[in-house]
Amino acid sequence: MKPPELIWSIPEPVQLPEEFARHVGGHPIVAETLFRRGVCSIKNADAFLNPEKFTPASPYDLPDLQIAVNRIKTALQNGEKLGVWGDFDVDGQTSTALLVDALRQLGGNVIFHIPVRAKESHGINIPGLQTFLDQGVQLLITCDTGITAHEAIDYANNRDIPVIITDHHQLAAQLPAALAAVNPQRLPPEHPLHPLCGVGCAYQVIRALYAEMVTDPEKQTDQFLDLVALGTVADIAELKGDNRWLVQRGLARMRANPRKSILAILNAAEVSLPLLSEEHISFQLAPRLNSLGRLGDANPIVDFFLSEDEQLIRVMAARLEGLNSERRFQTRQIFKAAQGLIEQDAHLLDYPVLVLGHPEWIGGVIGIVASHLVEIYQRPVILLTTPGNQPARGSARSVEGIDITKAISACQELLHGFGGHPMAAGLSLPGENIPEFRRMLSNAVREQAAEQPLVKKIPIDGVLELEDLTLKLAKDIDRLSPFGPGNPSLSFLTKNLTLKSHSKIGKNKEHRQMIVENKDDLTLKFLWWQSADYLLPENPFDLVYTLRSSNFRGNDDIQLTWIAHHNQPKPAEIAQPQTAISEIIDHRHHPQTLQILAEIQKRETSLVIWGEDILEEGVPAMNRQGLTPADALVIWTAPPSRAHLQQACKIVSPQRIYLFDHHPSDNFLPIVQDTIQTALTTTDGWISIAVLASRTAQTEISLNTLLELFVANGQLTILDREEDQIQLARGGNPASQETIEKVKSHLQYLLAEVQAYRRYYASAQTNTLNIGI
Repeated sequence: MKPPELIWSIPEPVQLPEEFARHVGGHPIVAETLFRRGVCSIKNADAFLNPEKFTPASPYDLPDLQIAVNRIKTALQNGEKLGVWGDFDVDGQTSTALLVDALRQLGGNVIFHIPVRAKESHGINIPGLQTFLDQGVQLLITCDTGITAHEAIDYANNRDIPVIITDHHQLAAQLPAALAAVNPQRLPPEHPLHPLCGVGCAYQVIRALYAEMVTDPEKQTDQFLDLVALGTVADIAELKGDNRWLVQRGLARMRANPRKSILAILNAAEVSLPLLSEEHISFQLAPRLNSLGRLGDANPIVDFFLSEDEQLIRVMAARLEGLNSERRFQTRQIFKAAQGLIEQDAHLLDYPVLVLGHPEWIGGVIGIVASHLVEIYQRPVILLTTPGNQPARGSARSVEGIDITKAISACQELLHGFGGHPMAAGLSLPGENIPEFRRMLSNAVREQAAEQPLVKKIPIDGVLELEDLTLKLAKDIDRLSPFGPGNPSLSFLTKNLTLKSHSKIGKNKEHRQMIVENKDDLTLKFLWWQSADYLLPENPFDLVYTLRSSNFRGNDDIQLTWIAHHNQPKPAEIAQPQTAISEIIDHRHHPQTLQILAEIQKRETSLVIWGEDILEEGVPAMNRQGLTPADALVIWTAPPSRAHLQQACKIVSPQRIYLFDHHPSDNFLPIVQDTIQTALTTTDGWISIAVLASRTAQTEISLNTLLELFVANGQLTILDREEDQIQLARGGNPASQETIEKVKSHLQYLLAEVQAYRRYYASAQTNTLNIGI
């Protein structure tokens, strides 16, 4: 499958009514954007830009809402015990906290439960529900879940416990037998409440309940708007209609009067309150809160949100920081492992969908890594956790034009279950079915790709020059925020740029800072997030980016974020023909290899001998760093992976290949330790992973993971990274024993993969080695 074709989508000019343009004011692009997005009247523009002029829809438009409100009122008046069942993502966390807080303020006796992902997964599980209801629950209220939980709702009904569902997920063919099912998906798609997420739906129930039970209900419910904004943005809900209004007001409340818990997270993330935006929720708050649900138990987050206790808040905020660091670490480890699997078997990329698995991968993190791999390889990706005695479970992410859930459905005979939408899905299957699943899924993806060419449209809101990118323009654009689905950030195009310099930034060097220059020698700084593994542009190039204002450490400035680039066409080059391999001569099992090698050396006038960590004396071998083109190639030691074998053949481009099968020593640790010791005393701690890998005859990912183990043990600290160069220092803070064991297990897995490939290389038929003959 070819990667999607990138198309710049530049809008046609619009003719604005003069009165409309004058009323909106500021840079013309603000009024033009409003007009293109369907906000074409002065009244609608005022409502879009100013939440005070927006008229929200009535919560009573939601089906079953009045039934829900009446039953909750009765429960409160009768002193019944209310049970709130939530979910572990940020939408579920905030929904649960909002309902618990709002109902307790009305005098309710409320308990709650958020499923633990590792034990219970999403939704309402019967064993957990039984334990929850056994605590004396008399009315069950769900939030951000329940709309397809037929079995669980029936179980509650059989115990004479009524259920009120508040959820926003896709409706099933039939609703569960709940007393009330409050779900915005039951409204027409054009209704302003239709885009509500879980916390937005829960808020509408409370909004109506307070309207019937308290004086000044609007003021009383405003206190929950920060939770609504947090959950709505984190759940990537459409910022249209009432959702936009709720997020605008919620952000304003957070800036003016943040609850202590949220302020603690913002302080830890070094976010300035005056310019708090939806981006800070997406990239600072949400990842920290989601890490709790992904890696731990999210139940304590409710008390954290509602607490005024400085000690509790400080401890929980520190825990979130630690879990977020762990999430990042696990994400890096899984990403490196996935890249290592591809490196060891490049034929995985022959499939139009990338399917990878590992027993140690954490289910709460693999979706993040899958999204990253989609961007790199421009194809759907499925990552699976494959514990030997349990079903494999995984996350799928796709590219535009490929409905991954539809493709997975074509393989359902191989699966235990699956679910999702066109761009993402979850699934489980027996581990032994993975190879056949990869083949069948690839056929389904190919069929979709054949129906229409894959195109990735990059929307452009304006073509600007670097000189146009000012703080005044950035602040004008900010008037259109909050940005998200339904109201995307403005993207601008600047042509004919040159990359002057770049550097990797971030704690783990996962981002890049790019300095670009135009023809007038004006330079500006752009941030390219999560780009450490991406190819750099070739000069000259065209660039698409976003422009926002920022207030980093109290200084007003512009922030330019790199989205995509396109290398400008260059004159066609005449391709040089590559030498074809005409013969593979197999000496892998010959008892007199040194004698055979001497004869080859006499016969071949243009010869390269590739060998690493050689035990035999008198073999003039080159490691992978020293390979050069030649007519003949001797492969003296068994390669560490298929990818390394193919790369060596590509570099040397021989006509004849001589195969031997000497195995390097498995005891390569002394070489690593000597190299590190030398680097610490002579090169300020800098070592090359590629050079170290060739010295030890190992894969680069194995050596990287070995260094990660040294770091986890507190033996070394990684000070800096630059391409394949790493700067080390002695000592460091040891990681948890659990983390150490995970890194150790992953290293053992990678080394076992190298050994397995070398055994395969030693016994495989030459025509199955995929050398290229």
